[in-house]
Amino acid sequence: MTHRAPSIVGVFSSGDGGFDVHWAVDTFFPDSDAPEKVFVDLNGVAFKELDGDEDSVEVPVAVINALGSPAITVSVSFWWPGPPAEELQSSLVVPVSTGSVAGNAGVFTALQPLVKLVGI
Repeated sequence: MTHRAPSIVGVFSSGDGGFDVHWAVDTFFPDSDAPEKVFVDLNGVAFKELDGDEDSVEVPVAVINALGSPAITVSVSFWWPGPPAEELQSSLVVPVSTGSVAGNAGVFTALQPLVKLVGI
């Protein structure tokens, strides 16, 4: 079995204003080995240590606010025991906005496209 860095599947909003990070074991190569442990760091600081079969973590809004940063670097590391022990990591930057915004927050819903079918 081969050890490969995690494949970060995506970051999704959670209902309380936080976000969920989802990852998976690499599936491109059939011999990818699942990790024994998963470590999640936020801006380089340890956040969670999970069992190797976990595939997501929730970052609550309180943690996001405590970081006080307009962007959070989320790093997911897979760890395997040795000998020698091995750790491989994938990271992504998640832009965040905190606090309230007066008036329109700058996000508009998409307009419905107008489609005309023309016979040829």
